[in-house]
Amino acid sequence: MKCEADKKPSQLVDLLIKNKSKKIIIYYMTCACVDYWGVVLPRHSVLKGFSLIPLHGQMKQTVREKALASFKVLSSGILLYTDLAARGLDIPNVDCILQYDPPQNPDVFIHTVGRTARMGRQGNAIVFLLPKLKFLDQVSLVERKCSDKAPDVVPQIQSAAKKDRDVMDKGVKAFVSYIRAYKEHHCSYIFRWK
Repeated sequence: MKCEADKKPSQLVDLLIKNKSKKIIIYYMTCACVDYWGVVLPRHSVLKGFSLIPLHGQMKQTVREKALASFKVLSSGILLYTDLAARGLDIPNVDCILQYDPPQNPDVFIHTVGRTARMGRQGNAIVFLLPKLKFLDQVSLVERKCSDKAPDVVPQIQSAAKKDRDVMDKGVKAFVSYIRAYKEHHCSYIFRWK
């Protein structure tokens, strides 16, 4: 999905609403991003009642195991994760993978997409990309259009950051970690720093 950076949160929420009955995994590039979106997404009134489960490598092993076990038994829900879950984990019946960020390593992209449509099942994988990435016009991808009816969730996110110090702190950490990770992207010739 070609999407401007400031529209990504709204497009994400729109996709989650439209796929409420599905089992979805959302990939983020850093643990701090998972922590941030793990506190921000549940605050949206349109996502009340959704099961949102964060999972990343900086969690204690017992917490990770509990999170994974919780997600596995759900018939619908959302797992927020990093490349920790890109390979080696058996997560059955995943309907959709949303890559909010393009993974740093191309191998992770492939393994992340492989979490869905397993064992003969149908599935979808969506990656959010900036429209400026002209190189990708040469790659055979099915382009998905941004929804014009996506709820504008950015004001709610900004309001949460102003009212809650934890949201603000997690947002700052997520931003810094994202910039660092993006700067070290393995595909820097495509995902240029500038």
